[in-house]
Amino acid sequence: HHRFVWNHFHMGPFLRREAWQRWCLPIIHGFFASTKCSSFGWTFEVTLIARRSRFYAGTRYRKRGLNVDGHVANDVEIEQLLCDDSTRHLSR
Repeated sequence: HHRFVWNHFHMGPFLRREAWQRWCLPIIHGFFASTKCSSFGWTFEVTLIARRSRFYAGTRYRKRGLNVDGHVANDVEIEQLLCDDSTRHLSR
């Protein structure tokens, strides 16, 4: 989603031309971590993915609440993925 692409404004002219779109590399400000865990003999992998919105971003001391467009300050979307061996090898 373009909400998380920090260079979306600068890519605009390139995205309008189909031949130039392949040269666009979206930059996303975020976090990624993945680790294997074990609990009571059950082994699984936990992955966290966080993306920070480009709208109304700033330091927590200067940006708070909502702006006039309804964007919250320092909005972060987080996904948590949980995988184990039973979900890795799905057959058709």
